[in-house]
Amino acid sequence: MRRWEQRGPIKRPEQHNQANIKKRTMKSENYPERKRCLVLAGAIWCLLAPLPVLAQMVTLGNPHWNITLTDYGYSDFLLDNTPGFEGREYLSGEWAAAVAYQVAGQPPLPPQWLEPQFLYPDWPTGSPFHVVTPFGTPVLNADNLPVVESVIASQDLEITLRYEMLDTVVGTPMGITPTSGAGPAASIASSRYVLKQTATLRNISGAPLTNLQFFQFLHGLQSQRGVYDNRAYAGPLGEFRHDTTLAGVDAWAVGAGSSPAGLEDFIGFHGNAAPSALEIGYYGIEGNGIDDHWSSKPSDGVHYSVENNWQTPPYSSRLGTDNFAPPQRWIAGAQRWDLAPTLAPGASVSLDILLSVRSGTRVARGGGSSGGCNGGSSVPGGLDYEFDDVSEDGSFFAEYAQADDDELQVHVAEGEFASLDFPLPAKPAQIWKLWFTGTFSGAVHLKVGYDATMLPPGFDENALCLYQFDGAQWQRLPGMVDPVGNKISVTVNMLAPLALGAGAVTTFTVSAEAVPPEGGSVTGAGAYVDGASVTVVATPTSGYAFLNWKEGGTAVSTSPSYTFILRADRTLEAEFLLVGTGARIVATSSLPSHGGTTSGDGAYALGATATVTATPAPGYKFSKWLDGETVLSTAPSYSFTVAGDLTLVAKFKPVYMLTLIAEPTEGGELEGDPFYEPGELVQLKAKPNDGYSFVNWTQNGLPVSTDPNFQFNMSGNRELIGHFTLGVRIDASSIPPHAGTISGKGVYQLDPDEETAFVTLIATPEPGYVFLNWTENGAVVSDSATYSFTSQVGRSFVANFGLGPEIAVEEPAGNELVDGGAGVDFGHVPPGTTSAVQTFTIRNVGGSDLTGLAITKDGPAAADFTVDATAMADALAPGESTTFTVSFIPSVLGPRSATLHIASNDANENPFEVPLTGTGNSTPAAVNIAHTRAPGMSLKIAVVDLLGLCSDPDGDPLALDSVGASAQGTTLDIAEGYILYESPNNNEDTFPYTIIDSRGARASGVVTVNVVSPGGRVQAITAGPGGVTIHFTGIPGFRYDIERATDVAFTVNAEVIQTVVAPRGPFAYTDPAPPQPTAFYRLKYNPTP
Repeated sequence: MRRWEQRGPIKRPEQHNQANIKKRTMKSENYPERKRCLVLAGAIWCLLAPLPVLAQMVTLGNPHWNITLTDYGYSDFLLDNTPGFEGREYLSGEWAAAVAYQVAGQPPLPPQWLEPQFLYPDWPTGSPFHVVTPFGTPVLNADNLPVVESVIASQDLEITLRYEMLDTVVGTPMGITPTSGAGPAASIASSRYVLKQTATLRNISGAPLTNLQFFQFLHGLQSQRGVYDNRAYAGPLGEFRHDTTLAGVDAWAVGAGSSPAGLEDFIGFHGNAAPSALEIGYYGIEGNGIDDHWSSKPSDGVHYSVENNWQTPPYSSRLGTDNFAPPQRWIAGAQRWDLAPTLAPGASVSLDILLSVRSGTRVARGGGSSGGCNGGSSVPGGLDYEFDDVSEDGSFFAEYAQADDDELQVHVAEGEFASLDFPLPAKPAQIWKLWFTGTFSGAVHLKVGYDATMLPPGFDENALCLYQFDGAQWQRLPGMVDPVGNKISVTVNMLAPLALGAGAVTTFTVSAEAVPPEGGSVTGAGAYVDGASVTVVATPTSGYAFLNWKEGGTAVSTSPSYTFILRADRTLEAEFLLVGTGARIVATSSLPSHGGTTSGDGAYALGATATVTATPAPGYKFSKWLDGETVLSTAPSYSFTVAGDLTLVAKFKPVYMLTLIAEPTEGGELEGDPFYEPGELVQLKAKPNDGYSFVNWTQNGLPVSTDPNFQFNMSGNRELIGHFTLGVRIDASSIPPHAGTISGKGVYQLDPDEETAFVTLIATPEPGYVFLNWTENGAVVSDSATYSFTSQVGRSFVANFGLGPEIAVEEPAGNELVDGGAGVDFGHVPPGTTSAVQTFTIRNVGGSDLTGLAITKDGPAAADFTVDATAMADALAPGESTTFTVSFIPSVLGPRSATLHIASNDANENPFEVPLTGTGNSTPAAVNIAHTRAPGMSLKIAVVDLLGLCSDPDGDPLALDSVGASAQGTTLDIAEGYILYESPNNNEDTFPYTIIDSRGARASGVVTVNVVSPGGRVQAITAGPGGVTIHFTGIPGFRYDIERATDVAFTVNAEVIQTVVAPRGPFAYTDPAPPQPTAFYRLKYNPTP
């Protein structure tokens, strides 16, 4: 450890973990309760919760963001390292997965979370999974980004979870318009870095698994709106088109480097297969609809839909919601994929999902809207902007990159811009991609910060300029250079890619050729500005070996990758040597080409020992020697026996330089490390000397942190100043975060006479919270929100807040009303009579006493509503309730209304308002009636006849409101003034009907439909020479028996003499030999078909 008195080497605190990776292990022996501290949104939370499994956590990082994952693929900690806000842009709330399936011969299993314990709020999930193989030592992929893998299992499934950071260079599309939305689709590009999650599920149950489903859930901490989009967009990884994108403004990230509206964070996940179910909705619903949970499982939300699998209300009604933007945050999204209808024992199935992020700056409508991106123009790669006029709010994005030739080719191939055809001050090129999701008119005034450390020594920065790609070609922009602040100011009328170029400067030409021409190829020739760092690369063809670079016949380098500072025109020759059949060629190259130089390549005899050496360029460090994808050595100097032709690649990693300065130098010591890899975790310590206190860290004059133990992920060269001052430092924080604000903390000078500091801290609760007390080291020191004391040393306090009183009103009990919502309707009550008494319940669902309860009423008909609050308490402790009643006595006919005002000390709902409505109106009288029909016949009832049987005490006109289903399932319809009844059978039936009067009162009656046999009738009997003819009348088409007997009771000699079907109604039958002396005839319905 050393005191920081001037710029120079920085000592790093003890051992630092591997770049991009930080691992933590959480272990619980016999599952006792343990204390777990989490850094959340800049505050430290200590939660007490059981950890029933052995769990390891790993942090995967990249230069833009990092995420901490458990072995179960769960995270509640994702940080976007926006310059100027490093360690403060906390994007993720929950990232978790679940599965559902059915084992053959067993009931279906509901969805099961993989993670056993959710955090913030802290609640167990009941997961059946345990860790089989925790995250091992991460490896690095071709992009020098981490890859990790774990294995978890239940009794039925083994799941392998693989996570890999990928560099897409240009980002992957994040949809910002829902699939169901009208109008054109829109998307933004994510950060260039994405996380790929591969879940491989293997059946270990011994029986077939059916309906195997996988669920992915995401909650964004700042998210206030979200969409699901499945439309195709161009870009890398475009097959992952089924994306859920959540977005919201971080109102706490306001200030320099941001905008008055704050940073806007986007976080999303993408599937490469269409989901079978999805929802975007609340993360949790409590109380008045604001997700105010922080200590227990929320009462509702998308995670409940996952657990229910969208099977029953209310979750089934939310299925497919692809666009959600509630008045209050927070929200979440989930997708479900059907992986396999049947998965045989031992079989596996996999699913890939991407996780992406993007942070921009929110721009409000109006003239002169301004702000900054990437930390503002004081940060290399950042910029400040000012719009002439913004007509539609939106987000401003400015992605900065230091792009080598390979990266530039990716941008060109993706159609983002054309090849850079203008002089560059240095390589890699500094480029910015700009876009805005809102609508603006007029000009945009930009102040762009560039990285001056990349310029050649002695370069005249006044010669710098910016080029803009106009969609067809690069155009030089007129502008003003600030060489002291390393900024360029320009005005543009469109937002398009920018690149740092060189204007009126001295340029030199590098010429390079292969000797002989067939011996190989060379790259790197061209025009460069004076002082530029140039790298030329020689690559031999088959049968040749690189020998050296020559200039004017003199060898200048034996490395095929030759880097030099250009001060004049140069003509170089790459000399290649034709090797004999007995020799073997060892060729070397650098990746990236400007990352360093190599030596030792050439022609070697079989069995000879060759030694190749890699030397990193400034800003890089050597990583490894590669033969294809095989790592041969991690040492810069590698010796081996030549067994054949060999092409070796020396891979170099970029490193960033950190400069720390103590101000004043005698104020204290700063501890860190001078060099870091991109994305590597930086942990700084500021240690004040006696009599001094640490104030803050600043960069380019802007405060970045007040934490003496400041940590962030390295995203570029940085110079930080640690400020100390004489006096004592008083720190204060709030728990829970954002529950209140604190004033009075900071550094206090000691009174010269008293040799002590006079301090006053003031805690102000946010709406919905109340101040509880001040604590120091866990001990209560004051119950007053204003706490004054003296101190001779630095101290740290916590302002503790609790949930304030929260009123909830129910009618009836269990049915919670909304403040100012639909209210309570007393229905139709005859004037002068009293309605049924309605009982209202007031509950205190908050965390402190609800006091000052009182009820008033007003409105046009307030006198018609009677409130009885004699039994109502005027104060309620948390969890307590009280009641009052309201009755309705309309004074006149017609609609009546009033409003109840329930006063209390609830900061958000005082008063709580309940609209009351009712109608002065007597209920009409509906009658029960009966109709008859013949078997198989339909029935037609005139509505006017039915209404004529009903009545209304007030004389109000009546109408038929509806007809209900019949008991026998009869088809009923209302048409042309009739109720049409179609018979399903020949049974008696009933159906209800409802009438309504002109004031809206309803009454119901019942229609009974009786089935009456279609009897016939004897009309006349005539005697003639041929016998006796009997004339009958029946219903056409019905079957009848003609019966004859010798007595009128049809008990003597009764017989059926013929069965006939009445053809049209009247028909006749002639009896040729009637019995003597008397015969009786009758017609009887025969139901036989």
